[in-house]
Amino acid sequence: MEQLEKFITDERTGLKYELCGDYYIIAGEDEPDHEPIGIWGQ
Repeated sequence: MEQLEKFITDERTGLKYELCGDYYIIAGEDEPDHEPIGIWGQ
């Protein structure tokens, strides 16, 4: 069985993917944006 890389980057889109189990999912930023959502976002 071949060893898969933990992170890969799609050259076409520039998105970074992380290996989770048998699947690659898009790796998000570590910290979310801390912008207020306001009264309508609640």
